[in-house]
Amino acid sequence: MKKVLIGITASLLLVACQFEIGLTVPDDYEPIKVVDVGDDVVIIPPADEDEGDDVVIVPADIHTLPPLDTSGALWVVDFENHSNGTTYTDNVADGDFHFQWETISAKASTIVNGRWEMLIPKDQIKKGVHAAKDIVPTESVYFGYEIEFHPGYDFSTGGKLPGLVGLNKDLKKSNGNQVYPDGCNAYGQGPDEGFSLRSMFREDGRAIGYFYHQDNPLHNGYCGEEIDYIHNGEPFKFQRGVSYYVETYAQMNDANESNGIVRIWVNGQLVLERTDMMLGENRIYDINHMMFYFWHGGSSSSWAPSVDSRVSFDNVILSSTPISH
Repeated sequence: MKKVLIGITASLLLVACQFEIGLTVPDDYEPIKVVDVGDDVVIIPPADEDEGDDVVIVPADIHTLPPLDTSGALWVVDFENHSNGTTYTDNVADGDFHFQWETISAKASTIVNGRWEMLIPKDQIKKGVHAAKDIVPTESVYFGYEIEFHPGYDFSTGGKLPGLVGLNKDLKKSNGNQVYPDGCNAYGQGPDEGFSLRSMFREDGRAIGYFYHQDNPLHNGYCGEEIDYIHNGEPFKFQRGVSYYVETYAQMNDANESNGIVRIWVNGQLVLERTDMMLGENRIYDINHMMFYFWHGGSSSSWAPSVDSRVSFDNVILSSTPISH
């Protein structure tokens, strides 16, 4: 995927202008070469007899949005079809996403400059959005969204973020409702309830993968597995006032094998990778669901923000090919 490289544009434009207006270009002119190698950009300058062919590495910035590639998109929700100031209600959201069900409980939910902006109320938990969408079952897929925690946002103890899900649709509650996975039944120890691959934000914006799957370890009575996003060897943290594109790739395991894959990128940089996941036991389902969750919690008041806190979403995309890298 092409990266935007600042610092060589002026040189290239100057050369182009020289050709356009008929100025003389030296016979031995060699253009600057740019090579895309994933998270970094390699600049190969013209050969110099005295200095040799040095290679300069310009690291990508995890706090800068990359260009997005929607060429493989299965669907895109970018909120551009709504006028500024539109109140983004359950019905309006359903028109965009075609949710299976949705509840928007934020203090305010509005379209602002082409983004979905929510005001999360202070001193309350589980207020924001709870929504779910059926997707065409697939063995592998990319899912991403842009998120910005606005200045002054109180991360408190943390909360839930959207993610991909595989439901065992043959498993129903006594009232006929779908059973959603809780991660508490390990492989061979109970009914296969499916899996979920959501993320969370935690204290000070620390980001983690929050997974329910068939090999879940049981930590202190909790069934979900929490895995830090890692960048440059350190836990990654969301910064307030910065837009991030969070992209998840999931690939199903073979039946009764722990070889499923989960990868997560932030602004095009890999922050989490697992290649040993058992997402489904007997492979009676695929990735077939998306949960669009954003709310504080946990189940106790300690998770609640201490002030009204604003967050924005944009460019929610499901794709058969990479989106941000």
